Amino acid sequence: MNTSGSSGKPLTVTSSAMAAIFWNVITLRDFLWRRLDFSAKMAAIRFDEKRRATYPEGAVVDFWLKSAQPFLATGPCAVLDISTPVDKQVEWLARQEANYLITYPSNLEAMLLHCVEAQIDLPTLSQIQTFSEALHPRVRALCQEVWGLDLSDMYSCNETGYIALQCPGRDHYHVQSENIIVEIIDAEGNSCAPGERGRVVLSDLHNFAMPLIRYDVGDYAEFGELCSCGRGLPVLKNVIGRVRGMLTLADGSRIRPDFGGRRFHEVADIRQYQVIQKSRDKLEVKLVAPGGLSDSETLALRQMISAQLGHPFEVAFSFHDEIPRSAGGKFEDFRSEI
Repeated sequence: MNTSGSSGKPLTVTSSAMAAIFWNVITLRDFLWRRLDFSAKMAAIRFDEKRRATYPEGAVVDFWLKSAQPFLATGPCAVLDISTPVDKQVEWLARQEANYLITYPSNLEAMLLHCVEAQIDLPTLSQIQTFSEALHPRVRALCQEVWGLDLSDMYSCNETGYIALQCPGRDHYHVQSENIIVEIIDAEGNSCAPGERGRVVLSDLHNFAMPLIRYDVGDYAEFGELCSCGRGLPVLKNVIGRVRGMLTLADGSRIRPDFGGRRFHEVADIRQYQVIQKSRDKLEVKLVAPGGLSDSETLALRQMISAQLGHPFEVAFSFHDEIPRSAGGKFEDFRSEI
């Protein structure tokens, strides 16, 4: 498999059969932790490399997990390519009458905002899962507000597979210690205590074809205290995401920015945005805004961004017909280039 190179280091990884077995086992654990009804219908809106799941029909298979078919029967799974426009995604999902949805956090947020704008309800949905991108707390809150549903997140990467699953009924994650060793280290390479933010370093336990030992995946995270659920697995309190997803302030400190997509929509008719940090005091803001921005809207947007970040950045706006996702289907609402 090939990594996306989003941490700046593209890598081709050879995976063993044992690693694939553990991927399937932890997938089943995830299903059981979430108490899924195996007869229900699942929908997945994700990157489709072979472009077989295109709108309007997408693709439907008779199972959730092909490799588990000898011993686990499930309902069908409908799949749609992530490149489908959001309004058509929602229309497709309504037609599927699916019980469960899995997609990227950024895509889920866009779907939720569209449902608010178009006053669309999806009554058959009962559980939502996100993966592949860092999950902002605002998306959890929006999912509860719009669809009345809590969501479950997972933390994984192409190089090593599953890293952590969300604890049922809680917002933190449990490291899948049977599959991987997770370390969180500071700038000097020392282990971080619970609550201290640091870089994630991974050691894969089962990929004998190409073991990755103390592999810096390019993410920030925090350990948490032992969970009261009784599972006994290490806790990740917060998965902050990619190093390049951190904003550098004038004093050199780093924060995870949260611009709140809804705030952009409240200022003007902004369909999509992406903020790029060019230097410690300069930001480029890419916008998809069909009607452009008036002078008052431009001023309001500058003020909103400065207020959110607590710093008067120099902001340059640029306008686009579309802001594309990465080759792997991910979308970054913020990216640092310093």
